[in-house]
Amino acid sequence: MAWLLARTCFPKIAFGKKFSYQSRAWSRGLLTAYMPEATAFPGLRNHQELYQLSVEQADVFWGALARSRLMWSNPFHSVSDCNFQQGKVSWFLGGQLNVAVNCLDRHVHKNPNKVALIWEK
Repeated sequence: MAWLLARTCFPKIAFGKKFSYQSRAWSRGLLTAYMPEATAFPGLRNHQELYQLSVEQADVFWGALARSRLMWSNPFHSVSDCNFQQGKVSWFLGGQLNVAVNCLDRHVHKNPNKVALIWEK
């Protein structure tokens, strides 16, 4: 995550070797099955393009994920605001969420008969 933050805050800096991996061919259907939020990016055809978007347009990528995967009490107005020289790193500005709602409550509503949390003392 730190490398992503650095790329977001300093987009013109050349970083070391690019991340590389061997990928299987992905169809659009598999991409959206893997990550339903990919429908927000209609031009993407495979996992590599999704990865490139996440690196090159981090605010667009993380904003779409945060909006679709989290329930916000107050929606955020900006995805990030970074300035390392001032020591300022902020994510999802103006946004407010409740961890209990996102981790437990929303799942309880979908699957009321499943155990959501086991507590042992």
